[in-house]
Amino acid sequence: MFIQYFMRRTMLVILAKMFEDGGRPLARHRAVTLPPSHQGVFSLYEEHDRDLRRTVRIARLDSVLGTETLLSLYDADVLMCKDGIMTVTGLERDPVTRKATAQSWYIEIVDVRKRAELRTAAEQQERART
Repeated sequence: MFIQYFMRRTMLVILAKMFEDGGRPLARHRAVTLPPSHQGVFSLYEEHDRDLRRTVRIARLDSVLGTETLLSLYDADVLMCKDGIMTVTGLERDPVTRKATAQSWYIEIVDVRKRAELRTAAEQQERART
């Protein structure tokens, strides 16, 4: 029962791409100050890939309406997950040329982020009273 409930829930996130379209890492000064540029529902699952002839882990970002907003990441790995923030890396595959390029996503889970902002605001109000 718990698993069914958990699987039906959606993970709303905001996301920033860490690599340029050609697969080159962003310059350090750009990566550090990069604001999230995409938002949607994040999912991570395993699926059999016909081209690779094996099971791969796929990370996907869909809009709230259910359409895909970014190219999916194949062979996706979660490098870091802490305090509502994740870094996911993998390969984007161009649907026309089938060319794979490196990509990483910096992801913030919206629910956790909003709760943290509310907690910080409450703490500031408490300090102002004392």
